[in-house]
Amino acid sequence: MVKIKNVSPVGDLDVPLLARSVKRGEVVEVSPEHAQRLLRQGDVWRAVGSVDDPSQRPADNAKKPAWVAHAEHLGVEGAAAMTKPELMEATAPAVVEGDGVVGVGEDGIPILHAAGDGDSGEDNDSIDAGSDASETKGE
Repeated sequence: MVKIKNVSPVGDLDVPLLARSVKRGEVVEVSPEHAQRLLRQGDVWRAVGSVDDPSQRPADNAKKPAWVAHAEHLGVEGAAAMTKPELMEATAPAVVEGDGVVGVGEDGIPILHAAGDGDSGEDNDSIDAGSDASETKGE
């Protein structure tokens, strides 16, 4: 099992891949396969205990070399000449807009979305799984 932390700028997340909600700042244990998939979203998830991994966003109080390594990993040009605040801004997580979907897997299933966002169930013409389709015929 791998421990990962929700560092999402959106906050609490519904994570269909894990079939649960994860609060911002919460650490969860996931399978290595799920960790590999979720950690591709570096601005949303951070592996716990991976201080030297440049693919992971450093803590705000990390030294400048950690920020330079992270920025270079992300392809930020001229990272070595930037100040630490400039590095932090250049590597800031993307702002999620719209329906809150942050990632979609190769299978087309959303990996996660902002908790509370999405279909509220109103004006939904679809048939719920498990319901009898014959009940809705002729409506």
